[in-house]
Amino acid sequence: MKKMNFRNLTSLDLAREFTRVRKLTISILEQFKNNLGPSLNVKLSQSINTPRWEFSHVAWFSERWVLRNKERNEGENANNNKILCPDKTIQTYFKTADELFDSSKLAHDDRWKFELPPVTVVKSYLETTLDKIILQISNENPSSDRECYFYRLALAHEYMHLEAFIMTAQTLKFSIHDCHKNLIRTNFNDAEKLLVKDKNFKVDTNLGFFFDNETVRLNSIKNPFEIDSSPVSIKKFLQFFESGGYNNKSLWSDEGWSWLLNNERNTFINLFISEDCKKDLLKNWFGLNHIINPNFPVLHVSFFEAEAYCNWKKRRLPTELEWMLATNKEEFIWGSVWEWTNDIFKPFRGFRPHPYQEYSKPWFYSHQVVKGSSFATQKMLCNRIFRNFYQKHRNDVFIGFRTVKDL
Repeated sequence: MKKMNFRNLTSLDLAREFTRVRKLTISILEQFKNNLGPSLNVKLSQSINTPRWEFSHVAWFSERWVLRNKERNEGENANNNKILCPDKTIQTYFKTADELFDSSKLAHDDRWKFELPPVTVVKSYLETTLDKIILQISNENPSSDRECYFYRLALAHEYMHLEAFIMTAQTLKFSIHDCHKNLIRTNFNDAEKLLVKDKNFKVDTNLGFFFDNETVRLNSIKNPFEIDSSPVSIKKFLQFFESGGYNNKSLWSDEGWSWLLNNERNTFINLFISEDCKKDLLKNWFGLNHIINPNFPVLHVSFFEAEAYCNWKKRRLPTELEWMLATNKEEFIWGSVWEWTNDIFKPFRGFRPHPYQEYSKPWFYSHQVVKGSSFATQKMLCNRIFRNFYQKHRNDVFIGFRTVKDL
């Protein structure tokens, strides 16, 4: 049976998925309230958003791009000039929504400075927006890829924030629906070395939706390579630490060494590993200590730590294309953690921004390509071609890595 994917949803399936996802968002809002109190107040932090703003932003995004978008039936070819002027005949839930909840207009730190709506109003915003979307789908019956484009975009946006909410919960040390426990219970096997000879990756042309940064095919590679069948485990990463890897400057790039000197207390080792380096204990993850499988993947590591480990092993991180080619192997296991690649996030040749121009273009050349998905990623979003991207210092993400050897 073909796996469901948001990229091909139409009409009634879109309505069902919007309902499922929005109910999940609202249930997570309730869990935030239960753990943080009715105000959801948190201290300013660069790795998270203030919760009431982020939940409101989710509602605003679907209102802005699905309900108030006069060009919503034109898909990726919509007229940008018209998109920049939302339909004024449709009343917004908040008069100041475009100023308050547009992430491209309101800088991260400023989101803590404004008077935000109480949780009850945020919940109502999420519910009301959903009701209007379902009614609009019923009235307009979007069926072509062009007509469904902005609905699919809004779904993808909410999927990403659902994972961001779980990342925030981990940072604040509480659990969301115990979603991490399935990963804890997984019986991971030791990684094998896979030989990959494929040179070209074929994109599935049957997909009805692409992000603007995905729409051009990758170049081919010349030589075969060897890649780990699964991400590097905590057990193996601790061997790097115990060998003095964090004290060996020669293993680190200049940028990485500078990061380490300024963030020694915030490395994976100091945050999640016990002082006696027990290989079967993950401490203070979602606020609790966990007994783990010996081959549990290392996660919450920066690009710099992954790069230093690879240098220690005399290997390297995979390129984006190598990672994608390796997924053709049945033995290639992915989906437990996001994975760093060796590639800078940049446009493919022929790149053309889609109407939501803030999605990719502002982040080119300042972020690193990240592939795969994590245990916290919505399954509808999981796809080998999906290009996630983070700055190299980020280690609050559920992110690990695997290694490659040139042959």
